[in-house]
Amino acid sequence: MKKKILISIAILVIISINSCKRKDENTSLEQKFNNSKIIAKHRSKELFNIFNKELTKEETKYLKFLYAYMPLSDLADYSGEFYLKHVKATIAAKNEMQWASSIPENVFFHFVLPHRVNNENLDTARIVFFNELKIRIKGLSMYDAAIEVNHWCHEKVEYRPADGRTSSPLATMKTAFGRCGEESTFAVAAMRSVCIPARQVYTPRWAHCDDNHAWVEVWADGQWYFLGACEPQPVLNLGWFNESASRAMLVHARAYGEYHGIEEINVTTSQYNDINVVDRYAKTFKQFVKISDAKGNPVDNAKVEYKLYNYAEFYPITTKISDKKGMSHLTTGFGDLLIWASKGSDYGFEKVKIGDKDTVCIVMSNPEFENLAWELKAPASSNKLKVELSEGQIEENKIKLHYEDSVRNVYVSTFISKENYLKIYNKKSFWKYVKASRGNYNEIISFITNNKDYDWAKPLLDIIAKKDLRDCKAEILNDQMNNSLDYAKEYSPEIFTKYILNPRIDLEMLLAYKQFLINKFTKAEAENFKSDPNKLIKWIKDSVEINNNAQAYNLPITPIGVYNLRVSDSRSRNIFFVAACRSFGIPARLEQGTKVPQYFFENKWIDVFFDAKPKQYQRFKVNFKVEAKNLKYTPQYYHHFTLAKFEQNHFKTLELGEYQDVDKIGDLHLIAGDYRLLTSNRLTSGKILVNIKFFKITNDTIIGLTFPENKIDLKVQGTIDRKKLSDFINYKDQRAKLLQETANIVIAIIQPDKEPSKHVLNDVQKIKRDFEVLNNSIVFIIPKKDLSATFKIEDYPNLPYRTIFKITDKKPDDLFNLKIDCETHSFPKIIIANPKGEVIFYSEGYKTGIGNDILKLL
Repeated sequence: MKKKILISIAILVIISINSCKRKDENTSLEQKFNNSKIIAKHRSKELFNIFNKELTKEETKYLKFLYAYMPLSDLADYSGEFYLKHVKATIAAKNEMQWASSIPENVFFHFVLPHRVNNENLDTARIVFFNELKIRIKGLSMYDAAIEVNHWCHEKVEYRPADGRTSSPLATMKTAFGRCGEESTFAVAAMRSVCIPARQVYTPRWAHCDDNHAWVEVWADGQWYFLGACEPQPVLNLGWFNESASRAMLVHARAYGEYHGIEEINVTTSQYNDINVVDRYAKTFKQFVKISDAKGNPVDNAKVEYKLYNYAEFYPITTKISDKKGMSHLTTGFGDLLIWASKGSDYGFEKVKIGDKDTVCIVMSNPEFENLAWELKAPASSNKLKVELSEGQIEENKIKLHYEDSVRNVYVSTFISKENYLKIYNKKSFWKYVKASRGNYNEIISFITNNKDYDWAKPLLDIIAKKDLRDCKAEILNDQMNNSLDYAKEYSPEIFTKYILNPRIDLEMLLAYKQFLINKFTKAEAENFKSDPNKLIKWIKDSVEINNNAQAYNLPITPIGVYNLRVSDSRSRNIFFVAACRSFGIPARLEQGTKVPQYFFENKWIDVFFDAKPKQYQRFKVNFKVEAKNLKYTPQYYHHFTLAKFEQNHFKTLELGEYQDVDKIGDLHLIAGDYRLLTSNRLTSGKILVNIKFFKITNDTIIGLTFPENKIDLKVQGTIDRKKLSDFINYKDQRAKLLQETANIVIAIIQPDKEPSKHVLNDVQKIKRDFEVLNNSIVFIIPKKDLSATFKIEDYPNLPYRTIFKITDKKPDDLFNLKIDCETHSFPKIIIANPKGEVIFYSEGYKTGIGNDILKLL
């Protein structure tokens, strides 16, 4: 009896604790909701009048949760009606799907309900996707439904590289392709639409190659699994990236709101938590870091950046804050990191080999910068994620993938053809824009046909990003034309096109902002702004509140959103300034490299500093000069070197264009100060040689570029039969005949519909100029069983001239008697053989930058 009483008391205590916890959470949620109301007071009607409608308790609860954690962009650019539609669609899926009742509330609120996956433009995809998917997955288990949803995703979208702006899911579906960040956003949206908890997981940077990657985790039947977005496999926990993920230093996922799960939390903001899930993929170590001042006292609230070498810079894969004891920690892979700590005017740093010490001590003593030469290592791969499939599973999945390719191709075939376009519109010179617009062709054609000033329509279509052609509305382009051409004669064609006519400023969502802003100010105000842009700067300072903490997502608010909300982060405020200038006939831009806003006045660019102007404020002309001798490749920014400026106690890399050839960077005009030049050499062995040079810019400067050298020992790794390869190629055309005269030969065995092989094709395009100087050829061999209907050679127009494609129904290795010891049978396979048939380089699997590896070895 006594035992039963004690058990009853214990149960009551637990119930009481949980009740208090829920009460505290509800109170916290209400406070955050009210805080959003205060922040968005200038859009109160558009956002909060929705609560005056007859809403169910469930609808109210879900809406309040979304509003409580919204970034400024979502409060600024969307309406209450939009969010209510989203909530209603979520509830409909929850009521329809048989597994919904098994989902814990914590998982549902953070990984089903949220309208946002990451930094994409928002749309009504949840409604569209639910209506397409609900019948398709009826009767399936949660696990099997997740696989089937991914097959549906593959029907809609395939991988192709694209710029850093993340399209909305519906825009990605309209285009029928996207980069991995868009594929994973699309797949998460699809999963959530049918009440399958899902989250985008992301390695900010790989350690073993210059790239990053995003994929998806889904919750099914009580546990989390992973999958390659839009790249379905017969089972979960399998993707082409399994081996790469086993070498990751960090894999994180973003949980909307204040999430409390079992995972390690890396970053906490007012809108989301970033959670660390790397231990699911790789062998890891919990690295502790102790921060102290020059006297040995622990430093709390220090900013601790865990930086990984990638893209020729040290990129912060995560940033933490030290506790009262000066401690910070990160669960990470067994590679090398640069850990940088700063607070106030103090800083300190250490290169750390993870796992060497339990605790690394960093003293913030403001050390003098001395030139450094480092050798860095990436983690080794492991079999932690190894999955074996039967031949039957592999073949059945291939059949499905081919069918899904055909479904997607049927949709793509509905895009207007050149023949039909010319029959109807007869504007041949505009066809390239219509073709590039893909599923958005109606909008681009509408703009072309409704604008008679073709002399400016073409420059406008040339200047916007390729992705803009695929998701931009005609009204946006019309707005630019209608409200820009009056200023065309005031400036040179280049200045006018780039900095007035151009609607694209950064990576913001494009809207028709010019007429909107013109209407919000009187004619006299607009003329005052144009004659003295400082008056516009003053208006912005007086009218727009800056709240960077409320916009933690890397997502700009639109200029219209900034005006309406009157609250902004610094980046979006700068974009708003540029948009307003262009609307009033003032050329403006975000300066290349530093992103400082500038306006063009009296034939010179004027920097704008809304906050305090830098102490050392003077710009000097800076150029790069290659001093290294006998280089076989053209040095590229973000691949072989970067330049960074020391600001606020850390180095910030200048944004000079990804893989930009050094000779195309041109003159830079940089603010005086301390800079860091990083030059590097990523070796085929996996090691990275890094030289770090620190210097001041106090006058016009030429920066000499030399690169860490490594003597290449070309060991013979195997052999091929070059005569047999020659017989297989069958020399008929000029390129094939050149192969007979070639010195070394590059063979790439690829699966062209798979992302790793697409990277190879894109990497080889980047080395076209340097490759063609050499007396070498490259042969791409495609197994017939891996040839998809979506592959088109013309999608890769910049391959070197000495490039040959061959398709075979035989085992590729047998075509030239490849004999090698280290095969793992993963694709793509890259082989370099000398005239004797000796294999001097062999690589398997995913690796970006393979083009430069090839150049170094030829």
